[in-house]
Amino acid sequence: MYLYPLDDEFILDLKSFIKTLDPKEEKEASTSTASYFDRTGLKHTKETRKKMSLAQKGKIISEEQKKKLSIANKGQIFSEEHRKKLSIAKIGKKRKPFSEEHRKNLSLAKMGNINTKKS
Repeated sequence: MYLYPLDDEFILDLKSFIKTLDPKEEKEASTSTASYFDRTGLKHTKETRKKMSLAQKGKIISEEQKKKLSIANKGQIFSEEHRKKLSIAKIGKKRKPFSEEHRKNLSLAKMGNINTKKS
């Protein structure tokens, strides 16, 4: 005995519903959440990047967080290829002139050093 009446209309509705199911999505959802939500190769739109940027503006990072970030980023070794790309990216970019205080500190740091040619 069936719970639902098996008339022609019901069967057609059931068949059309089954056609809407995408077997690929079903498979991805059943494997793991990590692979299902993988965004590898996908890029954010300009609008989304602007929203993410605005969300980060004005955030205050504590000294403890800064220290952790500093420790995490120390000792990174960049490949030769990456270093060349960084170098190319900086070509033609101007930097601000050193402040008087910084120039004084540089001068004090150099005092007492003997300039000799090293061969």
